[in-house]
Amino acid sequence: MNFWIKESIRIANAHGYLDALMQIYPPKSGDIRKLDVSVVANLRSNIDSGDDIELVTKLLSKDFPVFPIKDPYVAFLRKNSKFIKNNPKTVARLANQIRQTEFEKLVESLQKPIEFNRQIGPLFNKWKNTIGFPVLPEEQFLNSNGITFLDGSDEKLKDFANKRLAVKLLKGLDLIAKVGGKFILAEVKFITEIGGHQQTQFENALQILKTTERANIVRIAILDGVVWIKSGNKMHKRICQEEESVLSALLLKKYLNSQL
Repeated sequence: MNFWIKESIRIANAHGYLDALMQIYPPKSGDIRKLDVSVVANLRSNIDSGDDIELVTKLLSKDFPVFPIKDPYVAFLRKNSKFIKNNPKTVARLANQIRQTEFEKLVESLQKPIEFNRQIGPLFNKWKNTIGFPVLPEEQFLNSNGITFLDGSDEKLKDFANKRLAVKLLKGLDLIAKVGGKFILAEVKFITEIGGHQQTQFENALQILKTTERANIVRIAILDGVVWIKSGNKMHKRICQEEESVLSALLLKKYLNSQL
């Protein structure tokens, strides 16, 4: 078994794993999304107007970061405003559900806190910046020695990897580190459940391990959560068979120092 996988399993099944993980991923509760008073007042007018297209369009606008009801068709409608006009029966059904919801409960739904899974990247980046390695802009990063992190969004990191390192990434990266003359590319996930959407997240994280372009480019996956629990579940079996480096974020500093 890969050393870093074995070590991650050990610390995850030992005393204090979750306690230590809270330093990286502190769960936040009660942080509701704030809505402008005028936006809420206008929403009531939209509901009372009886115009289904106007109501659904408004709720899909940037004024409202979340749609107030769970529905499998909403994501499609978000892609382009023309889909709203092209599907009047679907829009009418959604509008009817919204009008049947008590207004106070509707506003409460619109103010739901950001889901924990959507906070993982920002929380990891905030923690990463505290573990003792410089976080540098592109040119300084390229010319750096020792251990450094590239500053920027996941899209900026992807562009750097594709242009500067000549790799072929289709989506953003969570981390690029430089250790001497070696570049470490990483995906970061916190897996909270076995199966379902979390299984997809798990598989997506491991996709980064599939290709090694050059000797000075290393790909790793940084995973935490139930994936490390010793059991017969599909995720744990899969991770134990992985030959490349997969590790808990708690081991990141130790891993990077080992690459010098």
